[in-house]
Parts: sequence; C-alpha cells; structure tokens
Amino acid sequence: MYKTKRKREFYFETGYFDRLKGNQKLAIINFLSVIAASDTRLKLKDDVSAFMDHCYKVLMVTGDQVLEYVAIGGREQTVIDIKKMDRYNFFMLIVVTSELCDQNGGMTDAEYLALLCWLDDLEMTVDEWFDFVVDENVE
Repeated sequence: MYKTKRKREFYFETGYFDRLKGNQKLAIINFLSVIAASDTRLKLKDDVSAFMDHCYKVLMVTGDQVLEYVAIGGREQTVIDIKKMDRYNFFMLIVVTSELCDQNGGMTDAEYLALLCWLDDLEMTVDEWFDFVVDENVE
C-alpha cells in the first residue's frame, strides 16, 4: 500500500494580492524567502517549503523570474517595490508573513531578526508593523 502525501492547506489565497503591479509579486517572494531562509533549525516537517511553493503558485511567478529580479535590483529594488504597495496589499504582506512564521512551530529569533532588517530598510519600527494590523481603516 502506498501512502499519499497529504496536501497542505494554507490561508493565503489568490485574492490577497489582486492589486499588485509589476515587480511587486517578485518583491513579496524575495521578502518572504529571506525570512524563510533565516530559519535554520532542524525541521521535522518542512511546512515552510510547502508554504513558499504555495506562494509561488498563488502569485504566478517562477524561481527564474525571482532570481533575475534579485540579480538585477537586489534588496534595494525589493524595498522600493514594497513601499509602492497600496495599504491593502501591504496589510496582506503582513498577514502572509505571519502565516509563514507560524509554519513549523512559530517565529524563531532568526526570523524575527530577518524581519527587523527588512523593517529597517522599509524605515518602519516593529511597533508600526504590528500596529498596521490593528488599524481598522485598512481597505
């Protein structure tokens, strides 16, 4: 008898980023990839990889596109593209980042530090990041 691999269900759906323009999808993947790669602990189940695969599918981008994007613009371009997101898409980035960090048992110190580095580049504090979620005026 063969075991079939159980398909993971994630809350991140296509509608989260309907309003993205240009390179913003690639920026999201790069942003999430850096945070995901910072988690170096031994994983009993690799839900982070499954989650990142899901992100690629939902955003309809390929690994080659992301590598080209990073090679040309790097972290600076990612920051520029994230800063151009509208409030709704930025809110969804926060939601998806939280879902990523919840994989494999919650946010690690390394993931938190990676997030702090991104926030520094985005000229935000961690309080502003988390307060953004509480803001009821996000549309």
